[in-house]
Amino acid sequence: RAYKLHLLTEDNLPAYVTTSYGDSKALARTLGIEIPATEEWTRGIWTAEEDNHKLSMNEYGKIMSITNSREHAAGRTSQLRAGMEVQLDHVIQLFTYVAWQELSTNIAHKNDGELFGPIGHELLSNQIAADEARHHWVYVSVLKELAKQFPDDTVRTAHAVLATPFMPGTKGIPNYAREAMKIHKSNIFSTEHAFQAAKTVIQKLGYLSDSPNTDGMSGEGVAALEQLRAIYTEVPVPRRGKPAAFVLGQTITAKELGIQRKDYAASVGMTL
Repeated sequence: RAYKLHLLTEDNLPAYVTTSYGDSKALARTLGIEIPATEEWTRGIWTAEEDNHKLSMNEYGKIMSITNSREHAAGRTSQLRAGMEVQLDHVIQLFTYVAWQELSTNIAHKNDGELFGPIGHELLSNQIAADEARHHWVYVSVLKELAKQFPDDTVRTAHAVLATPFMPGTKGIPNYAREAMKIHKSNIFSTEHAFQAAKTVIQKLGYLSDSPNTDGMSGEGVAALEQLRAIYTEVPVPRRGKPAAFVLGQTITAKELGIQRKDYAASVGMTL
């Protein structure tokens, strides 16, 4: 379930690219500037890497009989037709959302990969999760610079986006709520994971420090900051245990799964 849902969100890349690059370029046009670095990143790096995620997950999914069903094909059509349901009104909102969303995706792929054999584990937990972590680093770095130049706009936007964040797919993926609940209960990606990802972004912006810098913030900005601090200084009750490990439908222990990975890796010269 997690693998198929994660792939459907990766599949909708064209809509995300159109939105993210279109928003950035529209703002640049109003300011009379060019943004070649943004274009290179969006089209030449981020798009290429995310497309690799979609292609590799789809091919591995077919081999493992995960994604070769009529139901999954219908889900792809539905998701692609629905487009991107996140309404992004300005560039700060865009970078705030993707800073959180990429870190959330990193967590989800990493945890999902723990349930697979050596190839699936390498694909999800190592390769794809590492890409998503780097994407998060890029976006949160831009967001930190925006917070320096536009402190009031950034803190108010962070509150609007991160007070109640949500993953993409709610509009286009069939039975999204049911699937998301199953994944939450499995502890692959739970509401606690989403909370921690948002808290990490807020911490990197310096909003949870003992004495956060409020220079340049309006009264509404300071109020937004205090509300974020109230939400994310609380510690959520962690879910106990780890996801059950399944290989071809047979439940095995984490130790047994680790032995299988090492044995296979040794036989094909793979370094885990």
